[in-house]
Amino acid sequence: MLSKNRADGRLQRGPTALAVAATVIAAALAAMSLTSCSAAPVATLANPVATEPAATTGEGTTADGATPPVPAETTSEAPVDSDQSESGGCILTNDQVGQAVQGQIADESLNFGGSTLQGLTFSWSGCSFETEDGERYTVGRLENTEVFDGLSASASAERIATVAGLGDEAFFSRDDLFVVSGGETVAIGVDGAGLEPTDIALLVDLARSLLAVGGSDARCDALPSLVPAAWQPGETVLRGGGGTITIAFDSCSVAIAAVPSASVTLRTAIGRGWFDEAADAAPDIAFALPGIGDEAFALDDKIFVLVSDTGFVVGLDDIDAMASDTLQALAATAAEALFAS
Repeated sequence: MLSKNRADGRLQRGPTALAVAATVIAAALAAMSLTSCSAAPVATLANPVATEPAATTGEGTTADGATPPVPAETTSEAPVDSDQSESGGCILTNDQVGQAVQGQIADESLNFGGSTLQGLTFSWSGCSFETEDGERYTVGRLENTEVFDGLSASASAERIATVAGLGDEAFFSRDDLFVVSGGETVAIGVDGAGLEPTDIALLVDLARSLLAVGGSDARCDALPSLVPAAWQPGETVLRGGGGTITIAFDSCSVAIAAVPSASVTLRTAIGRGWFDEAADAAPDIAFALPGIGDEAFALDDKIFVLVSDTGFVVGLDDIDAMASDTLQALAATAAEALFAS
């Protein structure tokens, strides 16, 4: 199943040391078998369970034109004494961190908190280190290692999946099917619910039926009658509009009773600009980092490492830095310290 995420994280801001590209899976989608991008349960049309709060990450605007929130993260800090630094409080000493990041450490403090990235929730306790240049690094032990299951699933997932034989071009990204057809970009999705592979197949059939109807107004009029009966569509069509910073679109939606508060939404924009923008802004995924600990993954501005039964996270308080070579060096140093302990 696929979880809802409209944030505009950009893949090209991924780890600088990795020559990694997202794989497009036309053949897989043709068989309607998609890999899960989220480890947490979400409400789906087949399983209307309660959802956890939607993951938030990246930058830009949502499909409705609003600026998405940054990942929710809470941290607390306190001074650290030499005993804590040398023993259980911190994984690394000032000297070890300074050598890894090639900088002089000016301040050190205990650090603990929690965060959610791409639907993966985790918490940690450890230390933060500030260099003389003002860069602040965090090295903390994870409270549990369950996050690695989600990271592994994300690392094997595709950002977008092309759909053959639909319009001029089409792709599916998380919860929206984007189609270029006849000089328009049409986006069809289910807001408020995840999609099983069988639901995605129905969404593709719905898109094909809508494209055969005609223009935007006619499609909206036909939407209640074309939504799959299994989704229990209502009869009322709500019309509106929205857009991104550069793209405006018309929209209409029909509530579905299969999942409480969910709806099928149809959006139409002139030209293919929105299609290209949406493909570029598909959600980020985790990247595996071989050679660090037993397992290691980079996600946004953090690196997660598993050593035996101990997990830890390293981060830099500068989201533009992402999983840089320096951050990878710090993660490798911490892994070596845990192996040696």
